[in-house]
Amino acid sequence: MHNSFKKVLSTFVSLVTILWSVGAGSLAFPVSANAATLNAGDLIKASGPSVYFYANDGKRYVFPNEKTYFSWFNDFSSVKTISDAELAAISLGKNVTIRPGTKLVKITTDPKTYAVTKCGVLHWVESESVAKALYGDAWATRVVDVPDSFFENYSVGSSVATNVHPDGQLVTYTGDTLKYVVMDGQKRKIADDAAFNANHWNAINAVPTTISYTAGADVTGLEADNFWNVACTTGSVVTGGSVTVALASDTPAGATVPKNAMSVPMVKVVLTAGNADSLVTGLRFHRVGVGSTTDFSNVYLYDQNGVRLTTGRSVNATTNNVEFNSINLTIPAGSMKSFYIYADFSSPTATGGNHAFEILDAASVVLSGTGTVTGSFPVRGNVFVVGTASAGRLDINKGPQPANPNIGAKDTEISSFKLTANTNDIKINRVTLYQGGTMDNADLTNFGLYQGTTKVASATSIDTKGHITLNFDTPYLIPNGVTRVFSLHADVAGRAGRTIRTYVEYATDINATDTVYNSGANVDIATNG
Repeated sequence: MHNSFKKVLSTFVSLVTILWSVGAGSLAFPVSANAATLNAGDLIKASGPSVYFYANDGKRYVFPNEKTYFSWFNDFSSVKTISDAELAAISLGKNVTIRPGTKLVKITTDPKTYAVTKCGVLHWVESESVAKALYGDAWATRVVDVPDSFFENYSVGSSVATNVHPDGQLVTYTGDTLKYVVMDGQKRKIADDAAFNANHWNAINAVPTTISYTAGADVTGLEADNFWNVACTTGSVVTGGSVTVALASDTPAGATVPKNAMSVPMVKVVLTAGNADSLVTGLRFHRVGVGSTTDFSNVYLYDQNGVRLTTGRSVNATTNNVEFNSINLTIPAGSMKSFYIYADFSSPTATGGNHAFEILDAASVVLSGTGTVTGSFPVRGNVFVVGTASAGRLDINKGPQPANPNIGAKDTEISSFKLTANTNDIKINRVTLYQGGTMDNADLTNFGLYQGTTKVASATSIDTKGHITLNFDTPYLIPNGVTRVFSLHADVAGRAGRTIRTYVEYATDINATDTVYNSGANVDIATNG
């Protein structure tokens, strides 16, 4: 069965249990900066071990302990190192408090248990029965101690006497794959993964519940003041300046493509920031041409490095628009970023449809803040025609189970998979894997993809969306009828007892070319394991 239109969790899975730890190592902070280049929202440190949050008021806010830090951040990968003198020149702000919706807190000399809401407001949970109703029978495992010396960082609000979750709590429901956040006694649906990631939520903090809430407005993007306010200052996340939109000089040339081709690059646009950082929160592309929107099964937004930024989208049959919301990508002042539209074509009975994608007008680029959008609109790509032939098929299956790696191992196998050129010779250009195990993503680095003993692709780390993007150094040719086994290696750190699980989310994550038609191959994900 063809599975190109949905996330597939059973493609190829490496389920690896880390057997033992070699002892604690020192944390590395490879990113350096100077005080003049800091932006609101940066994590900073100097020669000492303390990490601070640099806020929009120009002050550095202190994480009083690890429990507080890890309620907001999963790792230290984005910390910037500055000099001691530069750090000393930045005024101290207040201590950061526990993030709402993550932990319950107990003051060392106070027997009460509190929930935390925005800006460190404590709400006494009045009884164990209420705690169980809100957080489950294991509610006590969520409790962390706050030393008396840090109590002054918090304030005390109203108590929790009824079965209503305090603001900021993530909740889930049995049989419902969506996640919600409670605000003002309502449940607000988190629209998609992009909105979830934009607010830096961690699914581990979600609480299963049966409590019924009135539906509030969906969360469609970053809401800094509501959910991501580390320093509790207004507008603590960078907002943007202006951008200019243009068609890239190397935008894909128009072509006739097989009717079931996948990962076809349709257009490349360039966004250039002016004299201030720009935060792009949304892009809308418009389809033009004599053809049906049903010629597409999925459309995706990628960056210039082949990183998929969104899940699959449909082209609206009425407006011919495809919307990419909650992107939340910063373009530094004076620099540019490129964006691609990639498309998976369906297998229409009627072929010959003509398609091009464009950014129709300035309103199609959504910025955070008061920045303006300029360009010579419409910014339109070339025309692609749906052909009558079918693309060659590439089959994906899981490979042999790797051995359990040890903590501290270098260049060790963590996953394997098989690719078979079922029809025509197929070239492999890029593979993107999702790490869905319990291992902290920051503890897996220096990825190498091997075919036999030959390294064919590499990646330094897992991105913020959990993806390992492996761009091949040279496209790898698999002759028709031949199967090749690929092995993923990495450096493994972290703690014992964690699992590593890699898989393909979408068929587009295997970027492959049918050499007969010089277009996207038809990628098929096996469902037998």
